[in-house]
Amino acid sequence: MNIIKIIKATEEEPQGYTMRPTAKGVIFNAVGEVAIYDGLLPGGGVENNETFEEALKRECIEEIGHAIENINELGTVIQYRDLSKRKYEVHGYMADVVGDAVVPTTTQESEIGRTFTWVTLDEAIHTLEQEIGDLQKADQTLYPGDTYQAKLYNRQTAVFLLRETKKYIQ
Repeated sequence: MNIIKIIKATEEEPQGYTMRPTAKGVIFNAVGEVAIYDGLLPGGGVENNETFEEALKRECIEEIGHAIENINELGTVIQYRDLSKRKYEVHGYMADVVGDAVVPTTTQESEIGRTFTWVTLDEAIHTLEQEIGDLQKADQTLYPGDTYQAKLYNRQTAVFLLRETKKYIQ
């Protein structure tokens, strides 16, 4: 998969980071809107022997209650999170929902009660860009651990993947 962007705090290549493979999706409904899950794209970490596509399918059921089909690769965004010393390899995809929605199946306490909405591609980009701007102006000391980098980098990753999607659908 081609690398769309590498996000890191310094110019040097960080060393000694633990790899965390993840899959994120720009997921379309029947009217061409995309799912925004708690302000981000649906997806998450690859577990056990899953492929990236299998992880995305599982995460979509867990987070937004939708099965997906027509999965197409967009590219990869690499995130280096300094405080947690983790290198996130975020494989991005676009896909379509299929079938009826079910109740999201997440069992992760931090995800229970989160919501998702359907918005246009341009709305998603605009909203996330505003959130990125707000985060860049924020006092980073207000965020514990690597929360600041996680919030900022995940929103930046979403925007990169949404913009990449626009190239494919125009």
